[in-house]
This record gives sequence, structure tokens and C-alpha cells, in this order.
Amino acid sequence: MIPVTIENTFGAIEVGSFGAAFLFGIVTLQCYAYFSQYPGDSKVIRFMVPILWALECTHTALILWEVYRLTIIFYGRAGEVEQYPGFSTVLSP
Repeated sequence: MIPVTIENTFGAIEVGSFGAAFLFGIVTLQCYAYFSQYPGDSKVIRFMVPILWALECTHTALILWEVYRLTIIFYGRAGEVEQYPGFSTVLSP
């Protein structure tokens, strides 16, 4: 088994979370542009856009929660991290 270190766990999560936050910003700009440029679209599409934005916002919040948990709560104790509940639940055999 690969030993758990800061480099092979927390570093990858930090880089991925920055990428996800950047993409969330792009989604937010696209939602703003859609509502300002296409006010006459059907109600179904105008209803789906905020739902997709809310799902992406929830996704970003959960990622940032997991980064906080790993970098603040488990500061200096990388070996104690066995599961990442913010990402998924791993069932042990």
C-alpha cells in the first residue's frame, strides 16, 4: 500500500479544487450572460439554468469543505486520513 503523505493526497486535492472553483466562476459568468442575452427563451430552459448553477455551487461548496477538513482539521496528521467523505464513502472490505 502506498503511504499517505501530504504530497500524494492533499496536493492533488488542492490543485483539483482550484480548477473546480475556476470552472464554477465560468459557469456563473455563462449563467449571467444567458439571462442578459436571451430573455425570451422558454420557461423550461430558464428554469433549468439556475438549477444547474445551484448544483455546481453545491459541488464547489462540498469540495471546499473537504479541502478545509483536510488542510485545517487534519493539519500535520496526513497519516490519519483514511476516507474522504466529501468526495465519496469508501467501503472497507
